[in-house]
Amino acid sequence: MLRVEDLSKFYGSERVLAGVDLELERENIRGFLGPNGAGKTTTFKVIAGAESHDSGTIYLDERRLDPLPIHARAREGLTFLPQEASLFRGLSVAENVMIYLRNTGTGGKDTRDEVRSSLKQLNALELKDRKAGNLSAGQGRKVEIARALALSPRYLLLDEPFSDLDPRSVAEIKKILVTLKEKEEMGIMLSDHRAKEALAITDHNYLIEEGKIIAEGSSEAIVQSDRARESYFAE
Repeated sequence: MLRVEDLSKFYGSERVLAGVDLELERENIRGFLGPNGAGKTTTFKVIAGAESHDSGTIYLDERRLDPLPIHARAREGLTFLPQEASLFRGLSVAENVMIYLRNTGTGGKDTRDEVRSSLKQLNALELKDRKAGNLSAGQGRKVEIARALALSPRYLLLDEPFSDLDPRSVAEIKKILVTLKEKEEMGIMLSDHRAKEALAITDHNYLIEEGKIIAEGSSEAIVQSDRARESYFAE
């Protein structure tokens, strides 16, 4: 289990995370929802090790992660996929995945086999020789997920995975995430403003506002919460 306890962070004198508690089990998809500036991306970056925090603890299967740098957390089985497009546009898809493996120090003896395996897992093997700059938004997101899978994560954090995607691509990404949960026994936490799409596949959800978790529950329960409607969902 990935467990976050009492996570707090300041930017100067401004407190952006105020005692955040989260849990994510394997074979589970959890939503992390909230308005712009609520602290979603910051929380993910802190958990992944991309940013520091001021107090609180992060555990992965009872091992403390917070003393570890980002690449060591990746080797422990935690991978973070940010919202921003992160592929090198001038390189091929295969080269993008290979560089990622080598930079994180997780590539095996034959990195090419690992690249092919991760792309095949997302039905993206036919894209391996294509330049990343020539991919559609949906193809690019599939390749980014495939690159993350090359690290063999047990837990995956996705920040705005449906952003800028057309409905067909969103449906495909949703199907991929459900498959990863069920067949790969992966724990997935996703943040996305397309709440309806996220809630369609999540088992449990957290709603954050001004750095605090203000509601949690199943998709049905959270959209019926008066507090959640007032702060985020409206009617």
